[in-house]
Amino acid sequence: MSWEDVNNFWAGVKSVPRGLYRFGDYRGRISGSRDYQCASVVLDDYYQNQAVEETKYTYLMMKYILTNKEARNLFFQYIKEYAGENKAYLSGRLLAGPVLGVASRNPVISFGSTIGDISYKIMI
Repeated sequence: MSWEDVNNFWAGVKSVPRGLYRFGDYRGRISGSRDYQCASVVLDDYYQNQAVEETKYTYLMMKYILTNKEARNLFFQYIKEYAGENKAYLSGRLLAGPVLGVASRNPVISFGSTIGDISYKIMI
């Protein structure tokens, strides 16, 4: 195990709180709370509309992957390659969520942080 692996592992661990923050941000935007906090309701619910569009396109992407065999094969091929290249990061990511969930007695933490990270990466 090299220092690069250790750094990648800790990057995976640190991605859990970041994912939780992003999930909370998404929840605030989709509910309209962020528009209210930022007084952008005057701007026609900007953040809420943004989150609705993200959700719509994420749903369409998932539906396409599930219904199109070629897209599904490409998706799983990419996941397999990514997992092979980022073993230390994924190990840290997959271990930290459940540990934090058990420590806080909140089993949703692992799922919420993963969804937050995925939704953020889709936005980029």
